[in-house]
Amino acid sequence: MEKLAVCCINRKGGVGKTTASIIMAQTAAERGMRVLCVDVDDQKNFFDAMDLVRDKYNFKIKPEIKDRLDKGDADLDFDLFVIDCPVALDQVTEEAISFADIVLVPTLGDLFSISNLPVVYDFAVAQGKYPAQVAVIKNSFGTTRTVKDIEQILSNKQYPIAGRWPRNEHIINNIIEGRPWWSGMDARQRQPFLTFYSKVWTAWKRLLADDLETTWKMA
Repeated sequence: MEKLAVCCINRKGGVGKTTASIIMAQTAAERGMRVLCVDVDDQKNFFDAMDLVRDKYNFKIKPEIKDRLDKGDADLDFDLFVIDCPVALDQVTEEAISFADIVLVPTLGDLFSISNLPVVYDFAVAQGKYPAQVAVIKNSFGTTRTVKDIEQILSNKQYPIAGRWPRNEHIINNIIEGRPWWSGMDARQRQPFLTFYSKVWTAWKRLLADDLETTWKMA
């Protein structure tokens, strides 16, 4: 399998960036992959959450991007690189996007979260990413009229969708308590998040095949 680097960005806090990073990293490690976790957010929540389960899986944590990570370096022999970015669209985020193969943009189902998406999306494209390399995660989208309006906006803008997550308190509690994100969840509860994880890998395979048209469409 080709190495994959993902970064999670948004200009708004509390939308699920760190959760997305944790789901990608822990799920890959559970499946035997070698994972490098890079936390460039000053709050270091991704670093702390992964440090709590460090003894369970084969991953390494770096607190920052140094010398523009090279996926070919012998001492960086990993299958998956996960970078959790700060809220600011600054030079550090630019470096993360430049390094990443896929940029994930979690957003909540409210107008405050959706209003900054064009800026975030354009920022990623400005760093040389194809639109197909930048995908939105619908986090805690309900069934309100506002959410339906937001769904229409996303459809009109043709933003690729990496996943749709229901609100799940288990994940928050598990992260805080130092347990894998899926602990105590049944198969139905885990499924939306595992579908997201698989969809990211499928999108990467399609990108490697120069498929920019159906990259994020379900098989």
